[in-house]
Amino acid sequence: MLGTIATRLIASDINLTAAAPVSVQGNTVSAISLATSSGATTTFGVLCGINITGGSASVGTVTPNIIGGASGVDLLTVTSLTSGALLAGIHTSSPDAVTIQNNTIGGLSSSGTTATVAGSVTGINVSGSTVSLTISGNTLGNPSANNLRGGISGFTTGSSLVSGINFATVLPSGTVSVANNTVENLASFGTGTTGFVRGIWTVGAQGPSTVFTISNNTIRNLVTNSTSASIANGGAGAAGIVLGFGMNSIIADNVISNIARTNTGATGGFAVGIAGANATRTTITRNRISGLSNSSTSTTLTAPGIVAGVVIRSGNFSVTVSNNMIALGAGQTTNTAFIGIQANHGSTPDPLDQIYFNTIQISGTAGVGSIPSFGFLRGDLTASARNQTIDFRNNLITNTRNGGTGAHFAIANNFGATASNTGWPVNASNFNVLNADSATVGHWNGNLSLAGWRTASAGDGSSTSGIAVNFTNPAIGDLHLNMGVTPTQIESGGTPIESTTVDHDQQVRPGPVGSVNGGAFAPDIGADEFDGTYLDVIAPNIVYAALPNTTFTADRTLSATISDFSGVATGGVAPRIYYRKNAGALFSRACTLASGTVFSGTWSCTINHADLAGVVTNDVVQYFVVAQDVPGNLGANPGDGFVGTNVNVVTTPPSTPSQYTIATAFSGVYSVGAGEVFTSLTNAGGVFEAINNGVLTGNTTFNITSDLSAETGAVALNQWIEEAGGGYTLKIKPSGGPRSVVGSFNGALFRLNGADRVTIDGSTIESTANGQIGGDAALRELSFQNTSVGTSAVVIHLGTGINGAQNNRLRISTCRDRTRPQFDRGFDRRQHPGLQALTTTTTSSRTAPSSVRPSAWCRLVKMPPIRTRVPFCDE
Repeated sequence: MLGTIATRLIASDINLTAAAPVSVQGNTVSAISLATSSGATTTFGVLCGINITGGSASVGTVTPNIIGGASGVDLLTVTSLTSGALLAGIHTSSPDAVTIQNNTIGGLSSSGTTATVAGSVTGINVSGSTVSLTISGNTLGNPSANNLRGGISGFTTGSSLVSGINFATVLPSGTVSVANNTVENLASFGTGTTGFVRGIWTVGAQGPSTVFTISNNTIRNLVTNSTSASIANGGAGAAGIVLGFGMNSIIADNVISNIARTNTGATGGFAVGIAGANATRTTITRNRISGLSNSSTSTTLTAPGIVAGVVIRSGNFSVTVSNNMIALGAGQTTNTAFIGIQANHGSTPDPLDQIYFNTIQISGTAGVGSIPSFGFLRGDLTASARNQTIDFRNNLITNTRNGGTGAHFAIANNFGATASNTGWPVNASNFNVLNADSATVGHWNGNLSLAGWRTASAGDGSSTSGIAVNFTNPAIGDLHLNMGVTPTQIESGGTPIESTTVDHDQQVRPGPVGSVNGGAFAPDIGADEFDGTYLDVIAPNIVYAALPNTTFTADRTLSATISDFSGVATGGVAPRIYYRKNAGALFSRACTLASGTVFSGTWSCTINHADLAGVVTNDVVQYFVVAQDVPGNLGANPGDGFVGTNVNVVTTPPSTPSQYTIATAFSGVYSVGAGEVFTSLTNAGGVFEAINNGVLTGNTTFNITSDLSAETGAVALNQWIEEAGGGYTLKIKPSGGPRSVVGSFNGALFRLNGADRVTIDGSTIESTANGQIGGDAALRELSFQNTSVGTSAVVIHLGTGINGAQNNRLRISTCRDRTRPQFDRGFDRRQHPGLQALTTTTTSSRTAPSSVRPSAWCRLVKMPPIRTRVPFCDE
């Protein structure tokens, strides 16, 4: 046909209703050449094999349709006077259920009559909404090179658009399955800035609830010489799969290889295996990606040529990237930024990036240039920091790329921008293998070793670097492990992830089932759960409850639970307890296994006071426990600062050992006031500090023998230690006449921090309530006052501590702030609380304060758990 007319041709056009389903089987559309002036780029374009605009249809489900041919090129051709003329193998815009299955589409080409006129080719084009769409088992492209082609190599300068399966408009809802298709030998020739080649892709939009399942597809041999630098909506110039909308979608078990961006100009751009943007809760899992390339000669660090296995552009709520095998860079000498997984986030919204159990290999030698490479990168290489939240665990990264002057990292946070811990909390990254050159394991505002990376990121304490990794066939992206029986930290070196319980091959983690080499007790690191031999490099885990202060001087025995996979060493290298008195010389004794096994047992460790020449009141005994396992890994509790060779040779004790004090015993009656041993309640050296450091051996009373006018509120009263029984009470009361307790503190001046059975009795004599709110004014002989003008000032505060504050009483007392007169009825809810009770079970026979000033009120803040009703003040 002549090309001066806007001719458009459909070989088979179907427009029915849902009540009249149609079966389209066994048709062949081939040997058609169309010359046109039309540049139609949407729906069925200018030439289409099968077009479905209405009704339920089954296309090729019984006998495949052939559009073009199973081999050869230029079997259907379009030559247009206008750029963008689309040649579509099959198009559907039907709102009804459609199945497109087992069809062969190959040998399609579209180009222009001049260099600036580019062409468009799509194997299967989808537009409009649908309730259900299945695209499966189709072959899009045949074995002939570049047989689905837009433009002409070396001629076209426009932007050619080529794809295997294209969702060209937003589907607002419905389910879509794209499975078991082969997309191969696609070519987009044209040096324009918007051209692309993509295997399977959608447009970008936020909000649609369409559920995509894109699985078990093979996408290979895609090429473009476009100068597109965009990654908007995930739409790279060269891409295997791009998902730009949807909800709870899954991209799984696809094999993507040999995608090339061949333009050698200085414009940066992307060649991507899988890219995701906008969608809600997308999962990208168990895919294999390899052989991607980018020939850009850009030397700009902020906009280089990029090859990325997986790109997270944006998303809603979360994106999970797990169990993928990604091999990039082999045999490629270009000055390219190879990135296994890029949390790009150059657009919003920002999801939580959940990146688990991936295996990434970056390799090859750069001929020249300073462009870096990364196993994992958070950021888009620009000067703008990307601070989305990540969770990066159990990934196996090996970056052996070298050459040029660029650094090659296992992991990086915002290369080119100032990195921060925003979105990268403590241990956000851990249990990984981070193999790279020892000086460039990570990048966080500079190149870092593993130790430096751990410090900067506050994570990866359980990760390792510099270990041997043998892959089955990395040249084709097969990164299954081939470790034999050589012990490795990869085996059982991961941590369980609740949402990821299988590996790349859907074998159960930990496993696999039938493992015989002694591992499989924890997940393996990386995508392949294999039967390896565990390499124990972890010291025994030592746990014990610290010994409390005591009044006793007899030897003390500590019970420690010690566990280790390889077994705790025994005999001459059994666990030991080290101890010293008052920072003196260290002594040690071997511990004995009291129960359990060397793999997990309870050990009895005795501190022999005779070694310390005995102990007396106020002596401080420091101690720590050390243990080593059968391979010789040595650990201690506490461990900070500890250095040792084995359990018998300790070079440096822990910075802060555990300790206990031979404490003062309290039982009976004591005095606090001017000229007494104790001159304050809340000051350093006062009653509260003495009780905190001491031990109650009986019921205890402190009589206030004078006014206490200089309380600082420095020390709260904690739950005390008890010996020789228990359940003791502590009473504080005036003696010899009315007393006042006064201080200034912008906070709670008198604090009971989890203390139980405390009575503050405001009378010098034992008395009971007289039935009046506020009690008998004549018996009210103790007042508390906080003179602070601060907005956080409180007189008395009852806090829960760890186990709650129970059975405490405040009776026949006056609480006031600053200088206003007291009043005897009720309480006033104003700014400065007089008595504050937080989650306490204080007991009382009254629920109103005895004497509270208008701005010194009693408040209850309800925070669970609350065991009983809490009164404000008593009597």
